[in-house]
Amino acid sequence: MNTYIYIIHDGINVKIGKSDKPEKRVKSLQTGNPKILKIIKTFTVPKNKVFIIEKECHKNLNKTYEKRGEWFCQVDLWDVEIIVESTIEGHTSLLSVP
Repeated sequence: MNTYIYIIHDGINVKIGKSDKPEKRVKSLQTGNPKILKIIKTFTVPKNKVFIIEKECHKNLNKTYEKRGEWFCQVDLWDVEIIVESTIEGHTSLLSVP
């Protein structure tokens, strides 16, 4: 089964998280959120690496953006995508080394 790291955007802020079913996750988050939430991007990641990748994404984003709860505030989406992609690539490229 695939698992994913997702980027959800509310128009100003983003949430980076992990889920086997990102569409279902955004629906559950939408219930308690007055802003319209959209999945900006999902990344398929190895299930055995998803927790460490999510944690590192948060750590790397914390260097640049303020965090309020599980949401990063007033972000540049392009920058967030690059940070998440490079974090994931750093882990998945390690899988191909013998």
